[in-house]
Amino acid sequence: MKERFIGTEFEEKYANMTGQEGFSKWQIFWLRVSMFIDMIYTVIGRNIYKSLRSNVKKLLSEKQIEWLRRIKFNLFCVNRVDPNEPVILSSFKNFNIVRYRNLMYGVPQSLGPVDFHDEKQIANFLIIKGKTTIEVKIERKWWN
Repeated sequence: MKERFIGTEFEEKYANMTGQEGFSKWQIFWLRVSMFIDMIYTVIGRNIYKSLRSNVKKLLSEKQIEWLRRIKFNLFCVNRVDPNEPVILSSFKNFNIVRYRNLMYGVPQSLGPVDFHDEKQIANFLIIKGKTTIEVKIERKWWN
């Protein structure tokens, strides 16, 4: 036991709870209950999420879906993403949709890497600019 190395977070969490005799019956019971709840949540949660997502896309307009994406982004990604850094949101035909400084850009994939900090590169006539991804996609459709 002296040479035992605790490496993972799981081992660190439970190492001080066990000894030579292992977990107590009470601890085993609660571990099984929490594992069962976690399994149920994972299975049911994923299935509900998938069905909700597919049905919401059928029921809502593109504008409403865009609004929900913004809410999701603001709730879950604001602290992780700097708005002054470009982020590829999606691809549309042969364009990448990029968010940078609260504007959306349609960047042709044929251009290769674009430095968004360089105003000359953003001013390229091939790059489409809009306030929403919908505007960029609509402008892109007119090109074909």
